[in-house]
Amino acid sequence: MEALWDKLLFWKKPKKPEYGKDYTFYNIPESDYTGITILTGKYREVTYYYGTLQVQEQMGFANLKFEYKVIDSGNHSESDLNSSSDFVKIIGDILTEILISEEAKHESYRNDNTEEFDLQ
Repeated sequence: MEALWDKLLFWKKPKKPEYGKDYTFYNIPESDYTGITILTGKYREVTYYYGTLQVQEQMGFANLKFEYKVIDSGNHSESDLNSSSDFVKIIGDILTEILISEEAKHESYRNDNTEEFDLQ
């Protein structure tokens, strides 16, 4: 019965990845990029970084399009990761959480600062 209930609740939202619990930042030596290491799940110990990022609006929805480079493939081959839609979905979810948390930080600053910019 429980399996049937899980199938019926297909619309439930998946768990959001949490910084420090599901992923962490990784300082890449001698690089301008910051890496991300996955801490839990199937892709535990995989480290990668994001390249070019684009937000595309289609039919009223925003879609993220991004490039990434695997630094350490953990227990996986790099080619398996690059061909895995599941891996891309997970790192896309992590990127979404990073963008949302950064926006929230900047939003509180904009709401607290009532001075207008002098653009002259």
